[in-house]
Amino acid sequence: MYLVGKGALINATTGVEFPHYADLKLTFDAKTVNIPFGDRNGSDFVTTDQTVTGHLSWEQVDLVLLAALLGSNSTAGTIKRMRLEEHIVPDEPGPYVVTLDKATNITLTEVVKDEEGNRFSRVSEDPAEGEYTITADDLTFHESAAAKKVFIDYFYTDGDGKHITIGPYDLPSSFKLIGCVRVVKSFPDDAEGEMVIVANRCVRNGAIEIGGRSGEVSGLGFDFSIVNRSPGDLTVYFP
Repeated sequence: MYLVGKGALINATTGVEFPHYADLKLTFDAKTVNIPFGDRNGSDFVTTDQTVTGHLSWEQVDLVLLAALLGSNSTAGTIKRMRLEEHIVPDEPGPYVVTLDKATNITLTEVVKDEEGNRFSRVSEDPAEGEYTITADDLTFHESAAAKKVFIDYFYTDGDGKHITIGPYDLPSSFKLIGCVRVVKSFPDDAEGEMVIVANRCVRNGAIEIGGRSGEVSGLGFDFSIVNRSPGDLTVYFP
């Protein structure tokens, strides 16, 4: 049996809710043992334990959420991508140099194309037709590119953003889950509303997956297990 719904993930240490609602799926799986009656009488299956596993996923990757899931802290500074920065190579007699808009460009990350989408090749010196050199934030072209448009993609650093540095042993051991599943009426007198699920200790048991969605949306999700060893570890509240 499994339940699917929407919920909020709460930081068990601070009590703060992580941003954005999550897609939540819980699966209740019973463990059994096979007890034989004898060679001729068959066997019986006896339930010995019940495990509860789940999956959480978000459609938006958030810095605070990702840092919390990975046990990391955010610090100032980020890397951004410039797309299709447009320049016109100076006309004759040159020099045939264009300067990137961002002086903090990361060396050798640039991709340079002409108006037809043909890519220029990077060389260390003396560029020929269809080639260029780069020094700091200056790109030098061959005279054949004079007065022509070029479009440049590249990465650059930006001090206004933030980043998280992920250590190999920083993953948090557990978290508390407060989630909900919509209850709908089967009969006129039935209750209708949110069925709230509270799990006091959840442990991630699978990889955190980032990406995999189409378009401009990036997915974030992982599998987990609920530690249900005593009454009160997992409680389901009805409206």
